[in-house]
Amino acid sequence: MSKVQAIIDLPEDVYLSLSALGLTKEKIACESRKLFALKCFKEKLLSLGKATELSGLSKWDFIEYLSKNDIPV
Repeated sequence: MSKVQAIIDLPEDVYLSLSALGLTKEKIACESRKLFALKCFKEKLLSLGKATELSGLSKWDFIEYLSKNDIPV
């Protein structure tokens, strides 16, 4: 399946603060995808399957992620 790239801009000082804590650009992107998938699922914008796909996690890992964030499946 082909992919579309979406880019977020971070203020440089925010990025420097995050990188000082060990967060790489890849980690920030991964966490952003998971949070966006959670929000889209919670607001019923995406099905469980599509939100899982967006998150980059396995189905069971995404369900666990939802559970840890008090989002019922």
